[in-house]
Amino acid sequence: MRREIILLLLIALICSPISSQIRGNEIRVSVSLNHDNWQYKTGESCKFTISVYKAENLLKDAVIDYTIQQETNTSEKRDNIVLKDGTAVVNSKLNKPGFVRCEVTAHVNGYDYKGSATAGYNVEKIGPCAEMPEDFMTYWESALSEARKIPIEPKMEIIPSSCTDKVNVYQVSFQNIRPGSRTYGILCIPKKEGKYPALLRVPGAGVRAYYGDIETASKGAITLEIGIHGIPVTMSNDYYDKLAQGALTDIGILTWQTEMNSTIKEFLLEP
Repeated sequence: MRREIILLLLIALICSPISSQIRGNEIRVSVSLNHDNWQYKTGESCKFTISVYKAENLLKDAVIDYTIQQETNTSEKRDNIVLKDGTAVVNSKLNKPGFVRCEVTAHVNGYDYKGSATAGYNVEKIGPCAEMPEDFMTYWESALSEARKIPIEPKMEIIPSSCTDKVNVYQVSFQNIRPGSRTYGILCIPKKEGKYPALLRVPGAGVRAYYGDIETASKGAITLEIGIHGIPVTMSNDYYDKLAQGALTDIGILTWQTEMNSTIKEFLLEP
């Protein structure tokens, strides 16, 4: 036994530097900006510095593609650029509040490696990008009026296994706009008495169980996370798997589309 332990220790010592070398050989694509906070004023030029590293050393003659995207419009796209010195600088700017994003793909030994960075222009002044339809208020006032005619018939059932020392967790449901259909969700309420802000979480279209936002509730908020399919949200995974493969098939694609739409503004303002 003693000899076996010593042998294992020797193997660990031998493999450790080998493992470090493997990690050190990884390719890294760096895209950085000339402002530390990545924020700019409208009309000001931003500089994206593109570098490719191997084992933390500049990789000369690396081949890259890059795209400059201003809001939803691609303003520049270049392919098969050779970084003779391992680095390239690309300039861009915006004349109105918004974002400029540089996305880079490096081609090394038959593999693709990606990097990106985003510059924000007067982000505090970014306004709505859609125009309000003339009948917007009329439509919603009519829709709310019709919805309020439907008895909500709420039901609330505590889930003891999900409760914590700070939060009570419930499965709730209420009558939907279609007769006989109910909306289900997970309601999390702080145990300490008091007045709290309320947060409604409307998820994507995926077929799965929901567990509620217990963490936010523990910090002092009432949270309600609802599903959209008119089915309970506390069933077994097998139950949802069968639905996803049957009546609600292809819902994963809808989930992906919903999540993509909800992250259109996933442009980071900090490195």
